Amino acid sequence: MASRLLSLRQKNSLTAFRRSVLSRSYTIDAKKHGFVLSQKSAIPEIDVELLRFKHEKTGADYLHAQCDDTNNVFSIGFSTPPTNDKGVPHILEHTTLCGSQKFPIRDPFFKMLNRSLSNFMNAFTASDFTFYPFATTNKNDFKNLRSVYLDATLHPRLRKADFMQEGWRYVLNKSDQDLPISYNGVVFNEMKGQMSDASYLFYIRFQKHLAKGTIYEHNSGGDPYCIPDLSYEELVAFHDSHYHPSNAKIFTYGNLSLDENLSALNEAFSQYSKETLKPEVKYIPNFAAPRRVTEHCPIDPTIPQDKQAKFSISFLGNDICDQEETFSLQVLSKLLTDGYSSPMYKALIESGLATDYSPNTGYDSTMKRSVFSIGVEGVSTDKLETIEKTILSTFDKVASEGIAFDKVEAVLHQLEISLKHKSANFGMGLAQSIPYVWFNEGDPIDALSFNKRISSFRKKANDPTFLTGLVQKYMLGNSNRLIFTMLPDEQYQADVQAKEQNKLKEAASKMSKKELQNIEKTNMELQKDQEQTGDINCLPTLKVSDIPLQQEPTILDFDKVQNHEVQWSKIPAGLTYLRVFIPCMHLPDTLVPYLNLFSDACLSLGTKDMNISELEQQIKRYTGGITVSPTFSTAPTSRALGQFGISISSFCLDSHVEQTMSLIRKVFFETDFYHTKNLSTMLKTMANGLLNSVAERGHVFARTNAASSLTVKAALAEQLGGIEHLQLVHKLSNKTPDELTDLSKKFDDIRHFLSPLKNARLFVSCSQQQRPIVASFIPKFTDASQRLMSSANESSAAQTTSRKPAHTYYVLPYFTHYTSRSLLGVPYAHEDGAALQLLSSLLTHKFLHREIREKGGAYGGGLTYNGLDGLLSFYSYRDDNPLQSFEAFQEAGKWASQNSFSESDLNEAKLSTFQSVDAPVSISAKGSLFFYDRVTDAMRQKRREQLLSVTKAAVQRAANEYLLSENKSSEPSHYDVILGPENKKLDATWTTIIPF
Repeated sequence: MASRLLSLRQKNSLTAFRRSVLSRSYTIDAKKHGFVLSQKSAIPEIDVELLRFKHEKTGADYLHAQCDDTNNVFSIGFSTPPTNDKGVPHILEHTTLCGSQKFPIRDPFFKMLNRSLSNFMNAFTASDFTFYPFATTNKNDFKNLRSVYLDATLHPRLRKADFMQEGWRYVLNKSDQDLPISYNGVVFNEMKGQMSDASYLFYIRFQKHLAKGTIYEHNSGGDPYCIPDLSYEELVAFHDSHYHPSNAKIFTYGNLSLDENLSALNEAFSQYSKETLKPEVKYIPNFAAPRRVTEHCPIDPTIPQDKQAKFSISFLGNDICDQEETFSLQVLSKLLTDGYSSPMYKALIESGLATDYSPNTGYDSTMKRSVFSIGVEGVSTDKLETIEKTILSTFDKVASEGIAFDKVEAVLHQLEISLKHKSANFGMGLAQSIPYVWFNEGDPIDALSFNKRISSFRKKANDPTFLTGLVQKYMLGNSNRLIFTMLPDEQYQADVQAKEQNKLKEAASKMSKKELQNIEKTNMELQKDQEQTGDINCLPTLKVSDIPLQQEPTILDFDKVQNHEVQWSKIPAGLTYLRVFIPCMHLPDTLVPYLNLFSDACLSLGTKDMNISELEQQIKRYTGGITVSPTFSTAPTSRALGQFGISISSFCLDSHVEQTMSLIRKVFFETDFYHTKNLSTMLKTMANGLLNSVAERGHVFARTNAASSLTVKAALAEQLGGIEHLQLVHKLSNKTPDELTDLSKKFDDIRHFLSPLKNARLFVSCSQQQRPIVASFIPKFTDASQRLMSSANESSAAQTTSRKPAHTYYVLPYFTHYTSRSLLGVPYAHEDGAALQLLSSLLTHKFLHREIREKGGAYGGGLTYNGLDGLLSFYSYRDDNPLQSFEAFQEAGKWASQNSFSESDLNEAKLSTFQSVDAPVSISAKGSLFFYDRVTDAMRQKRREQLLSVTKAAVQRAANEYLLSENKSSEPSHYDVILGPENKKLDATWTTIIPF
């Protein structure tokens, strides 16, 4: 308790004291626990001290970021350059987590998800490395997870059964004479789904042609056509040669005990000797001549067929280990492409030549040699030559005219303010950013020295020829370029499916009857193996008693400024965070579907006295960005009550509060919605990515759509961000600018209904000395509302749910499916809420993971319970067996109601639930739960105590009542949704819809 009362100055002094002690303890060339300290540097801009060690015996590279953050991060990674498209690095990432020497049970990784209080656990496969990070605030948890991660990566069991489950396997199709076998497997289905994302397809094909002759021409994730060529023996051999301490890089962050961590790492590595991995070709060599390549992609039904071409010009750049050059090119990329005022946006998007940038646009430093690309999509094929000339002529113009220094300062301001704005997962962000340089022989400490880089760049940029020289060197004078085009093909999807089927037919034709029977036998053996839980007591675990009974209090102050409620949260000086909530109490139902578009328009069109380029420049110069978005909260005591409105938020340096408040006022009150040319561009850009957004988050869209028949908030979520919203954007994007004046009028009417601000609330996070300064500017913001006039007729909104069919199938051009089943729960304050929250965790980890992912082969599946919304939602993600998943949803309730889980399982569900309940929150976000949702500390504490005291009987009763009981009214008890390719196995109960 005493530490909480320390003043900011005392805390800073204490931090400095701890670091000075650390510095004295660890000096260059000092040896500790088998490691030698090779580098040490304080990085004040991110408030850390970096220490880099080498393990003497193996050469393992270890970087520690010491700071006072209690959210400690650990990551171990290995260089894993692929040599083909079979996906061995990706499949190995999955299978290493399926059991190890110390923990010889199935899926210890997933089982640790609910034996821990971690707020992050995952693994990632990049183009040339694989890494395994986690984060937790609990010291014992850190040690537990570290032991699991080290043993999983260095000593995995790598059973063939796990390879078949996670990688690929044959499955027997008894009912199909023409195609007796098919493929299944978690990674196989994941990558099949990934290939449905046109942005991913474009990037992976572009990289293949750009990086020919290097490891980057291969898809480390795996091409679904090639994945079945990977043998189990290849997988094991790849692990043996690559997952070794000599090939490892370890990163930690936080206030953990460095001495203890060095000792633990030395113990794990000491049994190894130093090995040298054969170097692979990673630096993309110069081209003999510019390359020109054309590939094909599937038709997108959301975009006019004559405007589906994608195009880019890419230039080979520098070695990314040259940090000064890398930083300079990163800034140049932002100056050339980022925002409405950038020259490439004006030339390519604003001009109407294209609807959006291509996925590879910008500076890419994820490979050993960087790449700078400018590209577009939503293009007519007859415009490709014009676009190529426009890109090159724009480079010419920039090289001859230069770039205004105020634009450079705006970009640097954004970088500097982002360093001050520390999120709750700041350490994990560092862990995920530095491997690209680190695994390519760069200095990770140098990569994190941001102020040094900014200072050096600012000096160079004072010379007007510096940036233009970069344009001349890397673009205009660079013949190492790839001109890449991707054209739509009506036969693409059918050809991909036919190619897979032909490969299966060929494989089946070579199989004897006995071999076909063995496929079924092998799958039955795998299923038996999947049913085995093993003795999970070999895994370390925390206890429910490790969860604090009392939550950390949220300290807030309240007052009124000009009759507006203002909520204040005290934070250290430096940044000020501003949020305004404007209720939509009298907004007509007819205008509600346009609120999301209205929010985007506020930041996309400009005002009568300032065009969008000028406005954006001011936002970049004085703020950390402004967001405008619809917000709906459900009352903690009743789903029928809540607040619906527009939220406007921003943050800035303390010295820029006046300018930020003025800009917030300007984007909301002064936007000229009749800039219909800009509005048309905005809509076309939004429409261009519709199908890609669903491919990436299809389960979220399915869940939103399924829930929309259950509550008012869910119905609004569907209207403002679900499939209904995508359909509206699609429809409006096909209108000409002249046809959009009616939409402009709707935006004006929305602002009219919101502008009186009679019930607007503000939430400010700032230092105590900053508070009166902010308060003095609030009246200026609210006074602006009196100037607005509109011809709209005022009428009160009566939001209701719109009932949909009980079972809806949306046909979309994907290779896999996304599903959801949604049911009603209870309001936040209801006593059953805690049991439902634990039920969702219990079913996800103890039943649905096994049935949907392991047996079914889907990439993911589970049950979510949103306590604030009061909704239960089953889901599956990148799923090849959607109807089988719905059977699992039904069986899940029965499993929970029939006493199929133990007291230990329930305790693990509590640990899993508290991962999110007690997840670190950035200081700027503290108080948001009350501001938006009206959930008090007392409510949170009561919910906490309920979660800790929930019994097995309560969970069983909740499963019976909320998952299994039939609705006594005429309405369905649940709603089911599937998104995906046409499915002929559906019965008559399903309503099929082609949304685009």
